[in-house]
Amino acid sequence: MKAEAALVTPVDLASAALRSEAGRLVLVKGVFDLTHYGHVRSLKAARELGDSLVVALAGDRSVTRRKGTGRPVLNITERVGIIAGLRVVDYVTVYDDVSPFDLLATVRPDRFCATHFTFLTPRERDDLRALGVELTLLPRPPERSTSDIIGDILQAYPGGQAQEGRSR
Repeated sequence: MKAEAALVTPVDLASAALRSEAGRLVLVKGVFDLTHYGHVRSLKAARELGDSLVVALAGDRSVTRRKGTGRPVLNITERVGIIAGLRVVDYVTVYDDVSPFDLLATVRPDRFCATHFTFLTPRERDDLRALGVELTLLPRPPERSTSDIIGDILQAYPGGQAQEGRSR
């Protein structure tokens, strides 16, 4: 059985030594807060497109800026532990206060997979392609999103009170 994925920096991912070991590198970025089946399906699909899969996790500060107070639900240490434990993931890195373009330009994966590229300008997409990074759209999973799941939990536990017989 494969060992847990390695936690590495973006600079480590760009190193010649790691790149020769990793083979064709596929990168997926995201929050992965309350990791669910849709996340796992997307990661499996991305992993099939190369030899090694790296997941770049957004740091806690950037998640709070993008998603608002109360997010992430799971802090970066917990999210790294969950993602690193998935069999399809080979490497995990964390980025905070860095644009997705800067992260991708540093790592220069062979392929970058996402369900949308709206966070990249058309110029950045062209620049990445010029660096040899293939951009691949993954289908948006039909499963509920993390925000949907949080909404369901809040509806099931109004006022934050756990139902009798269930622990928090």
